[in-house]
Amino acid sequence: QQMAHRLQDWARVGEQTETVIAIKAHVGGALHTPEDALWLLKQADSKWIRLNYDFSHFQLWGFELEKSLEQLLPYTVFIHVKDGRGDPKRVQFLLPGEGNIDYDQYAAILAKHKYNGMVVVEVSGQIHKKPGYNPEKAARKSYEHLSSAFKVNGPS
Repeated sequence: QQMAHRLQDWARVGEQTETVIAIKAHVGGALHTPEDALWLLKQADSKWIRLNYDFSHFQLWGFELEKSLEQLLPYTVFIHVKDGRGDPKRVQFLLPGEGNIDYDQYAAILAKHKYNGMVVVEVSGQIHKKPGYNPEKAARKSYEHLSSAFKVNGPS
C-alpha cells in the first residue's frame, strides 16, 4: 500500500511534466511478480506510470517468458535484456547468451504482439564492477548473441 501511495505521487509528477515513469519488478525486491506489477499499476491508475520489463528477474522465480510477456507487454514502455542464474536468494546476472533465456523465442513473442519499443541490454553491477570488465567486449558479445535472434524473429 505504501508503494502504491508513493506511485500515485509519481503519477502526478508524470502528468505535470508529461513524463512517463517506468517501474520494474526485481527478483530481490518487494515487487517481484507479474501480478504484483499489474496490481501496482492499477493502484497508480495513470497513463504516466508504465513498466520496464526484465524477464531475468521473473525467470529466477520460475515464471514463464511468454505468459509474463503477455501479461505485462501492454503496459511496457521498454525492455531490459540480460540473463540470470541461480534462484531468488542466490542471484547471478549475466550478459545475454551466458544463461538459458531463449532469445529466438523472446524476439518471436515480441513480434507476435507487435512490440515496437526499445530493447536494451542491461549490464548488471555484478558484471561491470568486476575487475577487468571491458564494456566494448560486453557490448560486442551481447550484440552477437542478440542480433541474429532479433533479425530473424524479432519485431520489424
